[in-house]
Amino acid sequence: MPSRGIMKPSYADRRLRMFAVVLGLAAVCPPAAAAEVIAAERLIDAYRLEEAARQVPGERAKTAAELYVQGKFLFFSGDYAGAEPLLLQAIERNRTELDWKYLREQVRISAQMTAAMVETQFPDGRMVFFHEDGPDSLLVSYAAETLLAQGRALKALLGDEVPQIRVYIVPTVEKLSDLCGLPVEQIEATGTVAVTRYNRIMLLSPRAVLNGYPWLDTLAHELVHMSVSRVSMNEAPIWLHEGVAKILESRWRDGLSGNMPPESAWLLDRAAREGRLLPLRKFHPSVSWLPSQEDAALAYAQVQSFLAWLENRYLNNNGLRHLLERLAGGRTVEAVLKELTGYEMKKLYRWWQEQLRGTRQAPAEMVPLMKRRYLKGESAPHGLADAALSDDARRYLRIGDLLRLRGHTAAAVEEYSLAMQGAEGMVPDVFDRLTGALLELQRNDEALSILEKAQAYYPWHSPVFLHLAQVFIRRGDRTRAEAHLRQVIALNPFHPDVHCLLADVYRGHDEKRAAMEKEHCLLIGKKN
Repeated sequence: MPSRGIMKPSYADRRLRMFAVVLGLAAVCPPAAAAEVIAAERLIDAYRLEEAARQVPGERAKTAAELYVQGKFLFFSGDYAGAEPLLLQAIERNRTELDWKYLREQVRISAQMTAAMVETQFPDGRMVFFHEDGPDSLLVSYAAETLLAQGRALKALLGDEVPQIRVYIVPTVEKLSDLCGLPVEQIEATGTVAVTRYNRIMLLSPRAVLNGYPWLDTLAHELVHMSVSRVSMNEAPIWLHEGVAKILESRWRDGLSGNMPPESAWLLDRAAREGRLLPLRKFHPSVSWLPSQEDAALAYAQVQSFLAWLENRYLNNNGLRHLLERLAGGRTVEAVLKELTGYEMKKLYRWWQEQLRGTRQAPAEMVPLMKRRYLKGESAPHGLADAALSDDARRYLRIGDLLRLRGHTAAAVEEYSLAMQGAEGMVPDVFDRLTGALLELQRNDEALSILEKAQAYYPWHSPVFLHLAQVFIRRGDRTRAEAHLRQVIALNPFHPDVHCLLADVYRGHDEKRAAMEKEHCLLIGKKN
């Protein structure tokens, strides 16, 4: 159930704030200087720092507003030491601006956290990663590879290239909260794992989530947010931001948009049938502020479906790019959509809902995974969807576990099979155990038939892909084994087996990757 966040004020809020800034500046700045400050802050908020640099006052800053915008520019550029004294000076001259005080506090927190982190910068300077020393260091190479591929895709699709990408990888929900400003309670309520803010991506390590999460797609998703902000001059509403990000988040894989995961389709189907689709106004100020993980997952499914429908039916080639570019001029999304499609947005949204109620995409045996579980310490409760199990099915599962622990694997398979029959659909807890036991018995074909079905239902459940890789390793099919192991890394790169298996797969035909995976295998082995 992927969940991410981008936070921004509404169009009206930003226009009102800008008006207040203009009035304040007019009293203390010459008109030209006031216009320069306003233009600079708008560019900073749109992550267009290379253009903002030409507007920021620099050494000539004298007024509180000029000092503030100079400090904000340095903060968004990652220069925390340079930003803090400027913001302090600005606040000393104008103590009424609460936004300034909040930003200064974020600078202080950022500087403090960065000082305790390892910085990994790539030779060209385009990507900088901050992470704690230890296991999270293995994430950097995969993250860099993904961001490079996604960057190429976004340049072709949206005409944008982010000059520098700064990524903070944090090990706990609490540290993500400190860094992005979102309360812990809200992060846990919505299942948030990443936030784009202050011209940087803040990402929760997949080792903080039970069975991991699609962290590489999440990184790619957040990079889309940065490009959308840049292309639209930060004028895209949240629903459009998230819709574009969902449609394009998997472009790094093969250049193609990914289909909606079955779990998301299931939620969308149910909400459409029950008349519980979320109005677009609910997306403001962020999906991360919705009341639950299910609401957040439904929100992402809605905007992905709606925007994909718009793109396929009404927008021509480069339609998304044209939509975002027109917003940069300050026009509303309603006005731009009317121009591009010929129809009012309310009508388009109603037509999409009508066609949605007439179709069904989710598998009948789909059992949605329970909410994302954050790890507290080194342990977490086992199981993902056991609520879908009857009392009898749970009993069969427990008996199977006991038999397997005592070495009676064949008998355990019988109990797991009975649990499968008693479950309300395909339940991960059950097919994980059953296929694992079948693989122990070398009953590979039986395991494969279950795994292929599970893969179609749960593309974000890492144990499925690990078991599939084991099947193809036994068959001598290195290509398919590698593909499945890479998918495990995209979901749960801290699984103790995946890097060791990949090292064996690469050995003899890609020694550089084999050596890297062997190193990661040893790193995870030491931790465990």
